[in-house]
Amino acid sequence: MNKFDDLNNMSDIDNPEFFDPTTHIISRQKFDAMLSHEIERAKETIRYLSLLIIDINAFDQYINTYGRLAADNCSHQIALALTGIFKRSGDLVAKWSNTEFICLLSDTDSIGAIKMAEKAKKTIADLNIVHAKSSADEVVTLSVGIATSILTENITSDELLQKAKQSLLAARKDS
Repeated sequence: MNKFDDLNNMSDIDNPEFFDPTTHIISRQKFDAMLSHEIERAKETIRYLSLLIIDINAFDQYINTYGRLAADNCSHQIALALTGIFKRSGDLVAKWSNTEFICLLSDTDSIGAIKMAEKAKKTIADLNIVHAKSSADEVVTLSVGIATSILTENITSDELLQKAKQSLLAARKDS
């Protein structure tokens, strides 16, 4: 059982700060609190923690081409696929922004994080959600930024997030 499963309690689903209303996964606000908590836990045992920031490539063009309803449906499909991939105990997927998701991978080194990022990219491409205006492909694709750290008292959630954001910027340039 995923240690975050209790977050899916139906009594909390109406709390707008808890869940993203479009994708029905954890919101950024709740993720931020959970990340800080998980970093503190990881420091106690000095273990790996990886973050993936996942961007939907050319999503603004998708919205302009297919409309808000289709974009919401696309986001929901991606959220479902990501929660199906990141389902180990200690994995957590959240909506980060309009075009981004974020995944917390406990006990995952950089090699494992790269493998999971590649799996996410392949899974979303295999959904074959048509995206005629994307310069990356004819279907919806992802760019993924990865940050991994062995947590000690010297790292903060902001530093780990900054590393993931920098990695995402490099990944966007490659797609």
